[in-house]
Amino acid sequence: MTNRKSAKQWREAHQNAEAKLNRVENQITMRLLELMKLHPDVPVGYKPVINEKLILTAKEIDVIELRISMQLRYIEIIEKYLADQHPHQQQNLFVVPEAPVGERVLINGSTGEAFTKTDPICNCDGRDMPTYIEDGKRWCPQCGYEVQ
Repeated sequence: MTNRKSAKQWREAHQNAEAKLNRVENQITMRLLELMKLHPDVPVGYKPVINEKLILTAKEIDVIELRISMQLRYIEIIEKYLADQHPHQQQNLFVVPEAPVGERVLINGSTGEAFTKTDPICNCDGRDMPTYIEDGKRWCPQCGYEVQ
């Protein structure tokens, strides 16, 4: 005979999980706000303006309107920028994913990320920038536009 959870126990487990998720999301938001306050002039991408490339800085980010995944992306961009500005760079070690036979693995020189030649890339600023998938769409972390 097995002991199954009752609806009350499931409700408590669900509420605990929601509370933990809210706590983590609040910590992420606070970290982004802290980085924005300490380093307001860090470039984090480009503003979507037609026929112009205006740099978006950390102080211009509207945190209230951002999904948590984008907040994390901005934190990564700011942290990477700050690490690149540090004069004493420690070499990053990373694992290159195994590519199918006959397919080349490329390493992005600016991020150190590995990607296969068949992965879509964005060349918005003259560099081949690896893209990421969010909400079922492929996005460029540099320009912020959807990549087809």
